[in-house]
Amino acid sequence: MITGRPTGCDIELLDTDAMKERLRSLGLRNERIAIQKFVKSKGKKAFVCRCIWNYDKAPYCFIITNKRTYDDSVATDYQRCIVNIEDSLNTSIVHTLTGSQCEETGKYMRGLARFLQTHLRVRFTQLVGDFTK
Repeated sequence: MITGRPTGCDIELLDTDAMKERLRSLGLRNERIAIQKFVKSKGKKAFVCRCIWNYDKAPYCFIITNKRTYDDSVATDYQRCIVNIEDSLNTSIVHTLTGSQCEETGKYMRGLARFLQTHLRVRFTQLVGDFTK
């Protein structure tokens, strides 16, 4: 069991062939990874609404927006498509307790927590999810 606060993760943008090769190479190592399909957000800039749902508190959100546009020809794919909270010059972060994004994602997270609790027979005190439109 892992406890404590996550400190972040390494992100790699991979095409299908590179992903297959990466997965093949994991067979001999004990490494934890998460595979997530890239979903381009609507609009000119990448953004994520990170919702933190708590069992006994109201949810809250961080709206994380990339300051670079998708069509920035100088930036790399990584710089244009990923919201990187460690790159404060190119990322904007807004903390919110109210608003439509917090209300919508809070409902999704509550439903997800209930589903997982029912089917996995576990209880979450906190669940975090990233959403984009």
